[in-house]
Amino acid sequence: MKEKIRELISQLDDTNCIIYLEKDEKHFVPALFKYGNKYQIYWNCMSQYREYDLEDLIEEYDRLLKILKEGVYELKLVSRDEFNSLGRVFIKEDIEEQRNSKEDNNLKSISRKLEKYGGTYVISGSKKVKFLIAACSSDEDYYYVYLSIKNGEWHFDYDTCVGCFIPLKGVIPDEHYHYHAVTDLILDKARTEYKEDLIEYIQEHFDKPGSDVLFTPIYI
Repeated sequence: MKEKIRELISQLDDTNCIIYLEKDEKHFVPALFKYGNKYQIYWNCMSQYREYDLEDLIEEYDRLLKILKEGVYELKLVSRDEFNSLGRVFIKEDIEEQRNSKEDNNLKSISRKLEKYGGTYVISGSKKVKFLIAACSSDEDYYYVYLSIKNGEWHFDYDTCVGCFIPLKGVIPDEHYHYHAVTDLILDKARTEYKEDLIEYIQEHFDKPGSDVLFTPIYI
């Protein structure tokens, strides 16, 4: 195993990575990336990258692979795009598993909140008034997605669903709620006059390789 790791490390650059791929070619365990003189053994989005002595890197990666669950795996060099595509497959499978579960869970709870408050202004976890449009999943966490426009460009903000938002519509008087809504005239115009185009733009953003995966409809 160590010699195979060494061989693949010699081929690493900024366009590819090493993965330990399961026989179904859909699931993989920690990937290995190179960033200049630093490496990252990737478990999830919280993984850090740092400098390794080559022999220490081989030892560490080999040790991690040996303690993983049993299965038929193959060490493989893949492009970063292929890595991102595989990661999205894993996230989508987890979403479907949670969605189809007979038990209540966080994904279902978050989805219910979006059904009620998606497409409205809320006070986000960062204590700012934002326009809530969806919820998405990374390989690490669930996030609320907010839409705004900055410097003439559409912009997405994310807050972990571990926190919460405070709804405004139906909670504060209508005149106060509509004050927040009308102050964002560009967003309000796009929602009313270009709704389908805006939804398509948002969907295309989340369909890109490497992006998080939406698990709720887009609420505009």
